[in-house]
Amino acid sequence: MPGGIWGEFKNALTYYYGDESRLKTGWVSNVMFEPSAGNRIFSEMAAAEPRLTVLRNARVEQVKRRGERWLISVRTTGGMIRYSSPILIDATELGDISKMCGVKYDV
Repeated sequence: MPGGIWGEFKNALTYYYGDESRLKTGWVSNVMFEPSAGNRIFSEMAAAEPRLTVLRNARVEQVKRRGERWLISVRTTGGMIRYSSPILIDATELGDISKMCGVKYDV
């Protein structure tokens, strides 16, 4: 998708590398980049959002639905953090959160 967060990230990569053609270096994807470059760009984007918290070295332990809210337990190096939200978005690569919620899926 050319817009939204992905579009912003891809535009930043293009600026970093100087030309969009320099992102097309792989046979699997048309957007290839060094992990260090992607991490720097993502970190800058996240830091610009005052209401966004990025947890590193964290793992979702449990997801439950209680009434109209989702209860999410996340284990971090500093201990367990619990969140409550009316909306839950699974942005994992393989649908890990959807599986924890009991959503049907095929592999």
